[in-house]
Amino acid sequence: MTSLRSITKPDGSTQDMTDAYCLAAAVEAQVIITKTFAGHKIVGAYPTYTQSNMLAEATKYTNTVAKGGTLTTGQNSRSDYLDDCWGWIEAVRANSAVIEASVMAIAADGAKTELQKVQDILDIDVSANSGWPGEPPTEA
Repeated sequence: MTSLRSITKPDGSTQDMTDAYCLAAAVEAQVIITKTFAGHKIVGAYPTYTQSNMLAEATKYTNTVAKGGTLTTGQNSRSDYLDDCWGWIEAVRANSAVIEASVMAIAADGAKTELQKVQDILDIDVSANSGWPGEPPTEA
């Protein structure tokens, strides 16, 4: 993904879009892009129906133990895998929150002009952020 700061015109030239954004619009755009990117990472690894099934299965295991039952070795392994999956999803969400907080911090920086803030926000490349977790867990 490229920066929001410039666009490529049909003739192949680029245009700096900094002046076209006000600070509020830049913040909103970057937050939406961040949330969308995080959502695509999560759903790409675990589609919604898979997440629902994982929750149902984890609930079944939790209820079994809560009622005094025990899990088989296979169920324990599967439960550990589900925990790893949710940990990965939480790591994606946490990094999204960190990026969003950095956007808000830039917007609140009293030492910068509004134009500088807009430029800094539009220059954020969410996909290149080093805080995203690695590949999602795979079942052994």
